[in-house]
Amino acid sequence: MIRKLGLAFLLCVALSSQPTWAAKKVVAANLTDNFVGVSEGFDGAKLTVFGVLKNKADAIVVIEGPLAEAKVRAKTKQIGIWVNGNPTTIESVPSFYAVVSSKPIDQIVDAKTALAYGLDVDHLAVSKTEAGAGYVNVKRAQGLFRYQPDGVKILESNLFRADIFLPPSVPIGTFRAHIYEVSSGKLSATRDETFYVAQVGMTAWVSKTAREKPAFYALLALVLSLGIGGGAAYLLRRMS
Repeated sequence: MIRKLGLAFLLCVALSSQPTWAAKKVVAANLTDNFVGVSEGFDGAKLTVFGVLKNKADAIVVIEGPLAEAKVRAKTKQIGIWVNGNPTTIESVPSFYAVVSSKPIDQIVDAKTALAYGLDVDHLAVSKTEAGAGYVNVKRAQGLFRYQPDGVKILESNLFRADIFLPPSVPIGTFRAHIYEVSSGKLSATRDETFYVAQVGMTAWVSKTAREKPAFYALLALVLSLGIGGGAAYLLRRMS
């Protein structure tokens, strides 16, 4: 009995020694939308994160897209010509990644914290390999990996707001919003929220049909192509 009590006491001490922000401190924040619909003519969407900070605190918001498998081809020189080399597969990498903050990251937290929590887009864990760094560079060029050092606006009464643009090429799936409150260089509170990006309307029907009934989708595409081609030929004959 005494031994059990002693183990219980040691367990309580160990738990109490953990960082309090990780266990108890939660940022008072939320998202304006938990669902983004992608339909015909989708030209992007704006996601807004809002909340309340403590006095003299900064805020960082990280938006992480669904994990995916990526194939990266490095350029190799053969007979004086640059060609694509053999693909390198990278597993479980975010398809979208955005970091917005109230000030530049290096003015809010140290480099070790930024690396540990993925706050530095230039030094993400995936960038440690040559293929991973190439993947990040491609995503940045596509606007799917981004960093805005002034993307979080601190308003009156310690309110804050962050607007994150989701481009037309935003991937479909489950997204995570990681919201951090930083006081005196230390993470003082955090919050995780989830939102979804999904196809709606005709786009959703076409995608579902192509995925679940590929033979029917191919036949439908063929019929439409023949119909459009025949219609165009008929109009040209009438016009001539």
